Amino acid sequence: MKNRYVIRIPYLVAKKMSQDMHQDQKAAEELDEQRVKIVRKIGQKLEEQLSTRNLSANRIAKTTGMKPETLYRIRDGSQLPSCETIIKVKQMIPNLDLNWWLFDQGDSNLQSSEALKAENEYLKTEIEKYRKMVIEISRLIEKSVP
Repeated sequence: MKNRYVIRIPYLVAKKMSQDMHQDQKAAEELDEQRVKIVRKIGQKLEEQLSTRNLSANRIAKTTGMKPETLYRIRDGSQLPSCETIIKVKQMIPNLDLNWWLFDQGDSNLQSSEALKAENEYLKTEIEKYRKMVIEISRLIEKSVP
Protein backbone atom coordinates (compact mmCIF):
# COMPACT_ATOMS: atom_id res chain seq x y z
CA MET A 1 0.00 0.00 0.00
CA LYS A 2 2.77 2.41 0.81
CA ASN A 3 4.30 2.17 -2.69
CA ARG A 4 0.95 2.91 -4.31
CA TYR A 5 0.77 6.33 -2.65
CA VAL A 6 4.39 7.11 -3.42
CA ILE A 7 3.72 6.63 -7.14
CA ARG A 8 0.31 8.38 -7.06
CA ILE A 9 1.51 11.64 -5.43
CA PRO A 10 4.05 12.57 -8.15
CA TYR A 11 1.43 11.71 -10.78
CA LEU A 12 -1.12 14.06 -9.16
CA VAL A 13 1.48 16.80 -8.83
CA ALA A 14 2.46 16.41 -12.50
CA LYS A 15 -1.21 16.42 -13.52
CA LYS A 16 -1.88 19.60 -11.52
CA MET A 17 1.22 21.28 -13.01
CA SER A 18 0.05 20.34 -16.50
CA GLN A 19 -3.39 21.83 -15.84
CA ASP A 20 -1.83 25.03 -14.47
CA MET A 21 0.46 25.32 -17.51
CA HIS A 22 -2.53 24.88 -19.82
CA GLN A 23 -4.45 27.60 -17.98
CA ASP A 24 -1.42 29.92 -18.11
CA GLN A 25 -1.03 29.28 -21.84
CA LYS A 26 -4.71 29.99 -22.43
CA ALA A 27 -4.50 33.22 -20.41
CA ALA A 28 -1.41 34.27 -22.41
CA GLU A 29 -3.24 33.61 -25.69
CA GLU A 30 -6.21 35.70 -24.51
CA LEU A 31 -3.85 38.54 -23.59
CA ASP A 32 -2.23 38.32 -27.01
CA GLU A 33 -5.64 38.53 -28.69
CA GLN A 34 -6.53 41.59 -26.62
CA ARG A 35 -3.18 43.19 -27.45
CA VAL A 36 -3.71 42.62 -31.17
CA LYS A 37 -7.18 44.21 -30.97
CA ILE A 38 -5.84 47.24 -29.12
CA VAL A 39 -2.93 47.74 -31.53
CA ARG A 40 -5.26 47.46 -34.53
CA LYS A 41 -7.72 49.94 -33.03
CA ILE A 42 -4.94 52.45 -32.36
CA GLY A 43 -3.84 52.05 -35.98
CA GLN A 44 -7.38 52.51 -37.30
CA LYS A 45 -7.80 55.66 -35.25
CA LEU A 46 -4.51 57.06 -36.53
CA GLU A 47 -5.60 56.32 -40.10
CA GLU A 48 -8.94 58.04 -39.41
CA GLN A 49 -7.21 61.14 -38.04
CA LEU A 50 -4.76 61.33 -40.93
CA SER A 51 -7.46 61.00 -43.57
CA THR A 52 -9.73 63.52 -41.81
CA ARG A 53 -6.94 66.08 -41.83
CA ASN A 54 -5.57 65.16 -45.27
CA LEU A 55 -2.22 64.24 -43.72
CA SER A 56 0.01 61.52 -45.05
CA ALA A 57 2.44 59.34 -43.16
CA ASN A 58 5.19 60.72 -45.40
CA ARG A 59 4.33 64.30 -44.51
CA ILE A 60 4.32 63.58 -40.79
CA ALA A 61 7.56 61.64 -41.13
CA LYS A 62 9.27 64.47 -43.02
CA THR A 63 8.05 67.14 -40.63
CA THR A 64 8.91 65.25 -37.44
CA GLY A 65 11.98 63.32 -38.60
CA MET A 66 10.33 59.95 -38.13
CA LYS A 67 10.63 57.01 -40.48
CA PRO A 68 7.50 56.59 -42.63
CA GLU A 69 7.67 52.82 -42.07
CA THR A 70 7.02 53.37 -38.38
CA LEU A 71 3.77 55.17 -39.12
CA TYR A 72 2.78 52.57 -41.71
CA ARG A 73 3.28 49.77 -39.17
CA ILE A 74 1.23 51.66 -36.58
CA ARG A 75 -1.53 52.36 -39.12
CA ASP A 76 -1.77 48.74 -40.22
CA GLY A 77 -1.90 47.57 -36.61
CA SER A 78 1.37 45.68 -36.49
CA GLN A 79 3.17 48.02 -34.07
CA LEU A 80 2.31 50.04 -30.99
CA PRO A 81 3.48 53.66 -31.10
CA SER A 82 6.43 54.48 -28.87
CA CYS A 83 6.30 57.45 -26.51
CA GLU A 84 8.46 59.42 -28.95
CA THR A 85 6.08 58.61 -31.82
CA ILE A 86 3.05 59.62 -29.75
CA ILE A 87 4.67 62.97 -28.98
CA LYS A 88 5.52 63.59 -32.64
CA VAL A 89 2.02 62.68 -33.85
CA LYS A 90 0.58 64.96 -31.16
CA GLN A 91 2.77 67.78 -32.46
CA MET A 92 1.29 67.32 -35.93
CA ILE A 93 -2.29 66.92 -34.65
CA PRO A 94 -2.43 69.21 -31.58
CA ASN A 95 -6.13 68.75 -30.87
CA LEU A 96 -5.90 64.94 -30.96
CA ASP A 97 -7.17 63.59 -27.65
CA LEU A 98 -4.62 61.00 -26.56
CA ASN A 99 -7.11 59.40 -24.17
CA TRP A 100 -9.38 58.71 -27.14
CA TRP A 101 -6.57 57.54 -29.41
CA LEU A 102 -4.74 55.26 -27.00
CA PHE A 103 -7.31 54.31 -24.34
CA ASP A 104 -10.63 54.61 -26.21
CA GLN A 105 -11.96 57.18 -23.75
CA GLY A 106 -13.45 60.54 -24.59
CA ASP A 107 -13.74 62.10 -28.03
CA SER A 108 -11.39 62.30 -31.00
CA ASN A 109 -10.89 66.02 -30.42
CA LEU A 110 -9.82 67.78 -27.26
CA GLN A 111 -12.75 70.15 -27.24
CA SER A 112 -14.46 69.06 -24.05
CA SER A 113 -18.15 68.92 -23.39
CA GLU A 114 -17.72 71.83 -20.96
CA ALA A 115 -16.26 73.97 -23.73
CA LEU A 116 -19.12 72.98 -26.01
CA LYS A 117 -21.68 73.89 -23.32
CA ALA A 118 -20.05 77.27 -22.81
CA GLU A 119 -19.99 77.93 -26.55
CA ASN A 120 -23.64 76.88 -26.79
CA GLU A 121 -24.63 79.29 -24.00
CA TYR A 122 -22.70 82.11 -25.65
CA LEU A 123 -24.47 81.47 -28.96
CA LYS A 124 -27.87 81.41 -27.25
CA THR A 125 -27.10 84.78 -25.65
CA GLU A 126 -25.99 86.27 -28.97
CA ILE A 127 -29.07 84.93 -30.77
CA GLU A 128 -31.30 86.42 -28.09
CA LYS A 129 -29.58 89.82 -28.49
CA TYR A 130 -30.15 89.78 -32.25
CA ARG A 131 -33.75 88.66 -31.80
CA LYS A 132 -34.39 91.63 -29.51
CA MET A 133 -32.69 93.97 -31.98
CA VAL A 134 -34.90 92.69 -34.82
CA ILE A 135 -38.01 93.21 -32.69
CA GLU A 136 -36.93 96.75 -31.81
CA ILE A 137 -36.15 97.58 -35.45
CA SER A 138 -39.54 96.20 -36.48
CA ARG A 139 -41.25 98.45 -33.90
CA LEU A 140 -39.33 101.51 -35.10
CA ILE A 141 -40.30 100.76 -38.68
CA GLU A 142 -43.96 100.35 -37.73
CA LYS A 143 -43.91 103.71 -35.92
CA SER A 144 -42.32 105.51 -38.82
CA VAL A 145 -44.78 104.18 -41.41
CA PRO A 146 -48.06 106.23 -41.44
